[in-house]
Order: sequence, then structure tokens, then C-alpha cells
Amino acid sequence: MGKQLLKVITLHRPWAYAVEHLGKDIENRSWKCPLPPGSLIAIHAGLKYDKQGADWIQKLGLDCPPDGAEHPGGIVAIARFEGNVTASDSPWFVGPIGWRLADVVGIPPIARRGYQRLWSAWLDVPEQLLGEVTPDA
Repeated sequence: MGKQLLKVITLHRPWAYAVEHLGKDIENRSWKCPLPPGSLIAIHAGLKYDKQGADWIQKLGLDCPPDGAEHPGGIVAIARFEGNVTASDSPWFVGPIGWRLADVVGIPPIARRGYQRLWSAWLDVPEQLLGEVTPDA
């Protein structure tokens, strides 16, 4: 692992769980992610639980943990930002802007206070992602 300064996005629970475990490949926002495609972004599970979101996930036929079963207030995954989209066939896209996420790797939860918008944290990047962002010697 190699420590890097990454941008972090806080998601209400259970959306962080959906990114980490359920294949949620789009994060819906009203604004474009300013990171260049290919950048790594950390996923933080916020303290708030979105019950309507949990119901929506269950309507997709996916298991969704109840409130308190996750790691509130923890960075739980690192993903690769693939770019902004305004349309997608992904069942996770509801718009108006979707951040395409790929190569999600769960990490042991790291307790951090969440923030609105993008924020920064020094994190150990898992080897399978590190090799893709660090040039070979």
C-alpha cells in the first residue's frame, strides 16, 4: 500500500454500502465532479441513513443493510472516477449528473468526519489500485 492524498465524497448510508458491495457504478449529483477521469476517489459512509434510498435499493432486488449495520462516519472504499455523464443505462443513474465509478475496492473503515462536497484525506491505497496510478520504476 502507498499513502496518497485522495479526494473523498461523503454519501448517506446505505449508498456507500451500495458502491462498495452492490455494484453501484454511478453516484448521482447536481454538479460535475472536477477530478480528471482515471482519478481515485474515496467513499465515506456518512452518519445519516437514507431510508427511502434503502427502500429503493431493495426494490432493485438487492439486500440492503439496516441502519446501524454499516460503518457510519468511516471511509469504506476507494474507487476510480471514470468521468461525468448526463445519461446512462445503469440502473443506478437518476441524474441529472452521474459520476461513473469503477474498480471499487473496500478498505477497513477509517473513522473520519464527513463533509459536504469533495474533501481530502491521506489514505493507504490498495495495491490493485496503486499499480494503476503509480508509474512502474
